[in-house]
Amino acid sequence: MHPSDPAPTSTWRLFVAVKLSPAALASLSTVAATLRQGMGGASRGVSWANLEHLHVTLKFLGEVSREATPLIQAQIAAATRDLPAFRLVLQGAGCFPSLANPRVVWVGLGGDPGLRALQTLQQVTEYALVALGFAPEQRPFQPHITLGRVNQLRAPEKRALGEAIKKVSVPATPPISIAVVYLMRSELKPGGALYTVVAQFPLEGGYREIHQSV
Repeated sequence: MHPSDPAPTSTWRLFVAVKLSPAALASLSTVAATLRQGMGGASRGVSWANLEHLHVTLKFLGEVSREATPLIQAQIAAATRDLPAFRLVLQGAGCFPSLANPRVVWVGLGGDPGLRALQTLQQVTEYALVALGFAPEQRPFQPHITLGRVNQLRAPEKRALGEAIKKVSVPATPPISIAVVYLMRSELKPGGALYTVVAQFPLEGGYREIHQSV
């Protein structure tokens, strides 16, 4: 390490996720652009997601000691290696907690039996990591992709966003193939989060480490 290089961090901010296809990302980009256009200048009151980094989070781990990552990887590999790959489809837009008071704008996921397979994948991942001492998720798993988070909107602007969400249509795309689970690192930067793949876990079986910091 060069004397001027910053000291490596002792913890990593980690989460487990599956990624989306380029076609799905293009469809989500269209939905986000339609909503922004419908809101006009008020869209500045929403923090829109970086569409290149959209994913479906299965388990958020938070700040974790770097030394613990090999055990986490082994646990995820053991939990997922016998699960089959599956396919999902984008299915409608909505918001949490309600259309009258939107705080999180999302696009849903569906397509049985793929949706059931996604729920099973999330459950086995959750159980595997809770066994290592990570806190269990208190909220039920609701498969979705977050497009934006409301920061500052007045009541009329919130109503306008809710109406726009009701009217927006999600362009049809080919089914999204989910064949790999990712352990991801998130670094919070001034310009937004930076995501790094730590390891990947093919659902057809096997395991290949992608990145291990030195």
